[in-house]
Amino acid sequence: MLKRIIVLVLAVAMVLSLGIPAMADDNPSKLTSATHEKYINGMGNGKFSPEGTLTRAQVCQMLFNLLVETSGKETKSFSDVNKNNWFYAAVTELAADGLLMGYPDGSFMPDNPIGRAEYIAILCRFYELEPGNTGFATDISGHWSIKYLASAYAKGWIEADENGHFRPNEPITRADAVVILNRVLGRVPDKAAIDALDSSFGFTDVPKTDSAYYDIMEAATTHTYTVSGGTAKWIKGSEGFTSGSAELDKQLWDLMAKAADQSTMTREQMLKSAYTYVVNNFRYIGYSAHYTDADKGWEKASAELMLKNNGGNCYCFAAVFGYLAQMLGYDAVPHAGTIKMTKSDGTQDSRDHAFVMIDKLIYDTMYDFSNKASWNEIRLFGVENGLTVDEQVWEYIF
Repeated sequence: MLKRIIVLVLAVAMVLSLGIPAMADDNPSKLTSATHEKYINGMGNGKFSPEGTLTRAQVCQMLFNLLVETSGKETKSFSDVNKNNWFYAAVTELAADGLLMGYPDGSFMPDNPIGRAEYIAILCRFYELEPGNTGFATDISGHWSIKYLASAYAKGWIEADENGHFRPNEPITRADAVVILNRVLGRVPDKAAIDALDSSFGFTDVPKTDSAYYDIMEAATTHTYTVSGGTAKWIKGSEGFTSGSAELDKQLWDLMAKAADQSTMTREQMLKSAYTYVVNNFRYIGYSAHYTDADKGWEKASAELMLKNNGGNCYCFAAVFGYLAQMLGYDAVPHAGTIKMTKSDGTQDSRDHAFVMIDKLIYDTMYDFSNKASWNEIRLFGVENGLTVDEQVWEYIF
């Protein structure tokens, strides 16, 4: 357990406010680097405000969104943080995990700008500390955060400025916070992919000449990626994916992290892996709702139902796989149509059914799921319409 040496009351107040907890270096919480969803937004009106500051609450929410998993623990409370605050879950989770604390008077002061040293200390608590050069900057000697700064320097997260200073007590800028966090997460911007983005991406106050431009674009643009030659390459068409719901997007990204390994798989392998994951990890639930392609929003509603109950009907299966395929940059279209099965004697069975089409090929997770016990293989991944299945001709109609 870490021992605090009380030198001055003021110093103690600073340490408490920055949240140096017992056993902090052994904290099990981890930040995700498996997926590359955006973790920071602009400030509105097309601006990012790179020289602006981040508040304590904003940093908590940013890191909360990147947690591999959350516990929902609420073991610590603050006088100025309540359940109506947008940052409530983030602050209480990180505080319960011992990653931060409040002030001696019981407050958290969520609107206070976060300092450079404070920001580094919080990031360091997600990982084991490494011994490092405590003299890499001339203005950190004797600073309460020196072991965190030395560790961050050893890991390559930070460096001194051109004057040999780190400026530990200054508020960190939004640009610097992003550059550092990308290094922590191992997210190296794909400059070629970023240069190819259209004008709907980017910020009017962050020109390409800005030293933080590519890091800001990496952090503020959702995308999937493959790894080539040890370098992450954005998958074209995946930029800015959204289902229209931030909560559903988060669930889908968590699902993608389980379904496919972006660091080792090709795009095609990830599509097959995502398809197989949906087939093997959800159950059938016979909901009464039926849709047609004319119904708006059925994909979102069906995906939410599937992820909430870990199962669903054909619309749910199609919606979830359709979203995963879109996240991989495919022009995947979930269809709420019908399927007509024609037997060899000419008799037909037609029923409402949902499936996904990519490049005119059919992807039917629902029927692969329902027949997996007898088929023992995936048979409806990227097949042509009108295929023969068990001596029946299956025609997908939309």
